[in-house]
Amino acid sequence: MVVAFSCKGRGFCPSCGGRRMSELAAHLVDRVIPRVPVRQWVLSLPFTLRYQLAFDAPLTAAVLDVFIRSVFAGLRRAAVREGIADAQCGAITAIQRFGSALNANVHFHSLVLDGVFSRPAPGAAPVFHPLPAPTDEEIVQILEQIHERVTRLLRRCGRLPEDPSPPDPVAEQMPLLAGYAAASIQERIATGPRAGQPVRRLRTAAAVVDGEKLRCARLEGFSLHANVALPAHAREQLEHLCRYLLRPPLALERLTESSGGQLLYELPHHAGTAPRTCCSIPWS
Repeated sequence: MVVAFSCKGRGFCPSCGGRRMSELAAHLVDRVIPRVPVRQWVLSLPFTLRYQLAFDAPLTAAVLDVFIRSVFAGLRRAAVREGIADAQCGAITAIQRFGSALNANVHFHSLVLDGVFSRPAPGAAPVFHPLPAPTDEEIVQILEQIHERVTRLLRRCGRLPEDPSPPDPVAEQMPLLAGYAAASIQERIATGPRAGQPVRRLRTAAAVVDGEKLRCARLEGFSLHANVALPAHAREQLEHLCRYLLRPPLALERLTESSGGQLLYELPHHAGTAPRTCCSIPWS
């Protein structure tokens, strides 16, 4: 079988993942993304949809297409208000399949050009037009469009949760894998004496109220965030952002073994707060 890692390992390789992250981030900044403003758009999905996308690449591609087309439609509406016709957009998307706690969590990080291109005349070189930052109302409008289109997509495929018997070939063919994935998505223990219980979190920092986030909207499990933006000249910061999108799921320096045969994984934390550590299933 083909092994993806250059070390020829078949498990997690943070070294290979980190090298690929750095190389691809540098390639995007040097050769792909033009010197224009860039904004990060992040779409998170309901638990039931995350489970379906975890095993269905065509459905993942279809949902991603809905996401990008909806964002582009919002940019083109803004361009029309600025008097720009025949606007063209650009984006690069990383499909992340994990959360900060190593849980299964399919979601999309897109670097979208914060403006549009147009041609002043046929055959002329394209000209970039920066656009104003999207308002909260525009974010809500785009998310409502995503929600509506994804719902129609799932209905056409017969994959809505309320369908009488939505197909689940993974549960039929590989019930153990399906159970592990479902537990990971819900951040619950899959096996052992604590099966079904939430993953333990130790030394958790105080909760922070999440009420006043700019350019962030939520609707029935969907979440759209677009408040991170970089100006055209911030190429070093852009490379850091590309690395964040392309980062590997596991960092070995955050993983330790505790007494009792359990693994502790230190979660990311903001400066000035105590580290947060989650406890995984018993190690064997």
